[in-house]
Amino acid sequence: MKKLLSTTKKFLSENDIYNFGKNNRILLLMFFCLIIGMTVGSISAGCINFETLDRLNAVFLTDFKQRISQSGAEVFVSSLSLYFIFALILELSAFAAWGIVSVPLLLIFKGIGMGLSGGYLYLVYGLKGIAFYILILVPGIFISSIAFAFFGVSAFKSSFAISKKFLPKPSDAVLWSYVKSNVKKLGYCTLLLCFSAFLDTAFMMMFSSFFEF
Repeated sequence: MKKLLSTTKKFLSENDIYNFGKNNRILLLMFFCLIIGMTVGSISAGCINFETLDRLNAVFLTDFKQRISQSGAEVFVSSLSLYFIFALILELSAFAAWGIVSVPLLLIFKGIGMGLSGGYLYLVYGLKGIAFYILILVPGIFISSIAFAFFGVSAFKSSFAISKKFLPKPSDAVLWSYVKSNVKKLGYCTLLLCFSAFLDTAFMMMFSSFFEF
């Protein structure tokens, strides 16, 4: 068993997978939170009663009809606004000590929403719902998930640095370096969110005409 573990570790190390995981533990944690949330959301969809499904369906149909009646610019702004609201909530957590707990929980919550959407579409519309989810929603979800994971890493590190202020020997230098690093990374994450909104718009424009609900 020890030999197997040693061989596996050596293989991963030689292929830089082990080193990547070791150097990006927080990033992997953020992705793990999203995946856990999506899994829980997908499973939870099967436990929803018919009354709740009807309400979700009414919300979905209203949103779908509104989006197909909007221009590309309006769809883009609508998607980007939703992304920015969640990103802002993550960033607010970066400036509080409790962010080390709230950031993972927020990403789990976000994952639950994404998983619940896919599960709901499959339950109500079957393969048609899955096709809609993959062709129209998944591209934006995939890129925005990457952006939110990086937002989460930045917010988690800043929050962790702030929590150190409560230790016997706090370090202002470390805290300030994390805050500066957090601000710098916001630009790259924001570009990813803009790209996600662009994908939402593009795929909605290209494929929405193939679906009738």
